Amino acid sequence: MGIHARSQVFYPQFEHAVTAFLSVAQTFGFRVVVPEVVHVSGVGALSEADQHLRQSWIRAMPVATPEGVLQGYARYDAVLRDGARRFHAVWVPTDSFALKGVEFYADGDPIHFNDRGGGPHGPQAR
Repeated sequence: MGIHARSQVFYPQFEHAVTAFLSVAQTFGFRVVVPEVVHVSGVGALSEADQHLRQSWIRAMPVATPEGVLQGYARYDAVLRDGARRFHAVWVPTDSFALKGVEFYADGDPIHFNDRGGGPHGPQAR
Protein backbone atom coordinates (compact mmCIF):
# COMPACT_ATOMS: atom_id res chain seq x y z
CA MET A 1 0.00 0.00 0.00
CA GLY A 2 1.45 3.39 -1.01
CA ILE A 3 1.81 6.40 1.25
CA HIS A 4 -1.25 8.09 -0.26
CA ALA A 5 -3.43 5.02 0.29
CA ARG A 6 -2.17 4.66 3.87
CA SER A 7 -2.98 8.31 4.55
CA GLN A 8 -6.56 7.77 3.39
CA VAL A 9 -6.89 5.13 6.12
CA PHE A 10 -4.96 7.10 8.74
CA TYR A 11 -6.84 10.40 8.73
CA PRO A 12 -10.29 8.99 9.55
CA GLN A 13 -8.72 6.86 12.30
CA PHE A 14 -6.87 9.87 13.67
CA GLU A 15 -10.02 11.98 13.60
CA HIS A 16 -11.90 9.23 15.45
CA ALA A 17 -9.14 9.01 18.10
CA VAL A 18 -9.07 12.79 18.60
CA THR A 19 -12.87 12.90 18.85
CA ALA A 20 -12.91 10.05 21.37
CA PHE A 21 -10.17 11.61 23.50
CA LEU A 22 -11.77 15.05 23.56
CA SER A 23 -15.24 13.60 24.21
CA VAL A 24 -14.01 11.60 27.20
CA ALA A 25 -12.06 14.58 28.53
CA GLN A 26 -15.15 16.77 28.22
CA THR A 27 -17.31 14.14 29.94
CA PHE A 28 -14.95 14.15 32.93
CA GLY A 29 -14.71 17.94 32.96
CA PHE A 30 -11.02 18.03 32.04
CA ARG A 31 -9.68 21.12 30.33
CA VAL A 32 -7.67 20.25 27.25
CA VAL A 33 -5.10 22.40 25.48
CA VAL A 34 -4.36 21.50 21.87
CA PRO A 35 -1.25 23.14 20.41
CA GLU A 36 -0.70 23.56 16.69
CA VAL A 37 2.08 21.30 15.42
CA VAL A 38 5.49 22.94 14.92
CA HIS A 39 8.31 21.64 12.75
CA VAL A 40 11.52 22.77 11.11
CA SER A 41 9.78 24.16 7.99
CA GLY A 42 7.47 26.40 10.01
CA VAL A 43 3.84 26.23 11.03
CA GLY A 44 1.53 25.79 8.05
CA ALA A 45 4.31 25.22 5.49
CA LEU A 46 3.12 23.07 2.58
CA SER A 47 6.43 22.92 0.74
CA GLU A 48 10.12 23.32 1.48
CA ALA A 49 12.54 25.02 -0.91
CA ASP A 50 15.62 24.91 1.34
CA GLN A 51 17.65 21.87 0.23
CA HIS A 52 19.13 21.30 3.71
CA LEU A 53 15.65 21.18 5.26
CA ARG A 54 14.32 19.02 2.41
CA GLN A 55 17.07 16.50 3.15
CA SER A 56 16.14 16.40 6.84
CA TRP A 57 12.54 15.56 5.85
CA ILE A 58 13.72 12.93 3.36
CA ARG A 59 16.00 11.27 5.94
CA ALA A 60 13.28 11.32 8.59
CA MET A 61 10.51 10.03 6.32
CA PRO A 62 12.01 8.41 3.22
CA VAL A 63 8.72 6.93 2.00
CA ALA A 64 7.19 10.34 1.24
CA THR A 65 8.13 13.63 -0.36
CA PRO A 66 8.69 16.63 1.93
CA GLU A 67 5.57 18.19 0.38
CA GLY A 68 3.55 15.08 1.16
CA VAL A 69 4.73 15.10 4.77
CA LEU A 70 4.03 18.82 5.18
CA GLN A 71 0.58 18.43 3.66
CA GLY A 72 0.01 15.57 6.10
CA TYR A 73 0.91 17.83 9.02
CA ALA A 74 -1.52 20.44 7.69
CA ARG A 75 -4.29 17.82 7.64
CA TYR A 76 -3.27 16.66 11.12
CA ASP A 77 -3.57 20.25 12.37
CA ALA A 78 -6.95 20.65 10.68
CA VAL A 79 -8.27 17.61 12.55
CA LEU A 80 -6.88 18.91 15.85
CA ARG A 81 -8.20 22.44 15.28
CA ASP A 82 -11.66 21.15 14.36
CA GLY A 83 -11.73 18.82 17.36
CA ALA A 84 -10.69 21.64 19.69
CA ARG A 85 -13.47 23.84 18.30
CA ARG A 86 -16.12 21.12 18.53
CA PHE A 87 -15.26 20.14 22.10
CA HIS A 88 -14.41 23.62 23.40
CA ALA A 89 -10.78 22.76 24.04
CA VAL A 90 -8.20 25.53 24.00
CA TRP A 91 -6.52 25.75 20.58
CA VAL A 92 -3.04 27.28 20.76
CA PRO A 93 -1.73 28.71 17.49
CA THR A 94 2.05 28.35 17.54
CA ASP A 95 3.25 30.44 14.60
CA SER A 96 4.18 33.27 17.00
CA PHE A 97 6.60 30.90 18.76
CA ALA A 98 8.95 31.37 15.77
CA LEU A 99 10.25 27.79 15.92
CA LYS A 100 11.24 27.54 12.27
CA GLY A 101 14.75 26.46 11.28
CA VAL A 102 17.33 23.81 12.14
CA GLU A 103 18.66 25.70 15.16
CA PHE A 104 15.59 24.64 17.19
CA TYR A 105 15.50 20.93 16.30
CA ALA A 106 17.62 17.89 17.05
CA ASP A 107 20.36 17.33 14.48
CA GLY A 108 18.81 15.94 11.30
CA ASP A 109 15.35 15.68 12.93
CA PRO A 110 12.66 17.98 11.53
CA ILE A 111 10.15 17.56 14.35
CA HIS A 112 11.88 16.97 17.71
CA PHE A 113 13.26 19.93 19.60
CA ASN A 114 16.78 20.34 20.85
CA ASP A 115 17.35 22.26 24.11
CA ARG A 116 17.11 25.62 22.36
CA GLY A 117 13.82 24.73 20.66
CA GLY A 118 12.30 23.29 23.80
CA GLY A 119 13.15 26.39 25.78
CA PRO A 120 10.95 29.00 24.10
CA HIS A 121 8.15 26.54 23.36
CA GLY A 122 7.35 25.72 26.99
CA PRO A 123 6.92 29.25 28.33
CA GLN A 124 4.89 30.36 25.27
CA ALA A 125 2.46 27.48 25.70
CA ARG A 126 1.63 28.29 29.32
